Amino acid sequence: MRHRGGLAMLFRMLGFKIGVEVGVAAGKFSNIICEAMPGVKLFCVDVWEPYAEYADYQEISIFETLYNDAKAKLAQYDCTLIKKFSMDAVKDFEDESLDFVYIDSNHRYSFVRDDIREWTKKVKKGGIVSGHDYGTMEEMGVGVKQAVDEYVKEHNYQVNVTGERLKFRPSWWFIKT
Repeated sequence: MRHRGGLAMLFRMLGFKIGVEVGVAAGKFSNIICEAMPGVKLFCVDVWEPYAEYADYQEISIFETLYNDAKAKLAQYDCTLIKKFSMDAVKDFEDESLDFVYIDSNHRYSFVRDDIREWTKKVKKGGIVSGHDYGTMEEMGVGVKQAVDEYVKEHNYQVNVTGERLKFRPSWWFIKT
């Protein structure tokens, strides 16, 4: 799989119908998922506001623009935008109710660790848990790789990585058993 768009195609090939993207920003990848998967029900979770533990943006106007862009971009699809922190939104979903989750929110280790732990519970057996920006802390200054590697090792999953290593930040995924 060359890039994360291939994940959306994999979700389609597997007949997935319902999923969540955690960390939506302007909705770029949500749009890719919806284009690749006609009829998918996609829940788009993002707080869309500044908070102390998130360093990328801190101005409310940037978050308002991102939210409005996502809203406009996804209006034609069966998407529900959920303005909540990930750990609050996850409580709104039943265990094993999702076909897939794609995690691309706060990239600090503790946030990624918690997202993987809690959102994996919401994915059905045979579903896919996935996310973005799988790299070392030196490459990206984030804790994604550490959190993913620890989780898959602890639960005996095989992590797969898209082939974006040279040009872009790769995505990661595993099949829940």
